[in-house]
Amino acid sequence: MGKTGDTKKRIYEMLEQRNKTLTDISNELGLAPSTVSQHLREMLDSGAIRFVEDRPRKWKYYEINRGYQIGSGYMQANNSQSRFDFRKIGVPVAVIAAVLVSVFAFYMVAGIAYANAQQVYLAPGSSVPSGSTVFSVSDAPSFYNI
Repeated sequence: MGKTGDTKKRIYEMLEQRNKTLTDISNELGLAPSTVSQHLREMLDSGAIRFVEDRPRKWKYYEINRGYQIGSGYMQANNSQSRFDFRKIGVPVAVIAAVLVSVFAFYMVAGIAYANAQQVYLAPGSSVPSGSTVFSVSDAPSFYNI
């Protein structure tokens, strides 16, 4: 990771601990406020952090944007040594697994119901009892099927 990426990562880690002002970050990193300001502007543009003004005290500080998905944004893209985060795929995988289990269970139940169904042959001209479901199978071409 380059020097710029390391600095942004350090800023992000500092903001994970608590909200900080530009001066706080500049002092802790030992960098000029203008340099830190540029990094913060880029992180703001990416959505990784937010700028907050506390009106009664007139503080201007930065905080982590908790609604921001790191995996799809700035820190993940700039962290070449990042490890695969299984938490990000856990919910979709669980949902897919639940759907597959539900479909499998449905077909198992339907298979049992099919096994219990009775096959009835009707004589030509006879009527079908009401409430019955009728399936017709024919090997004739479809345009002859009436």
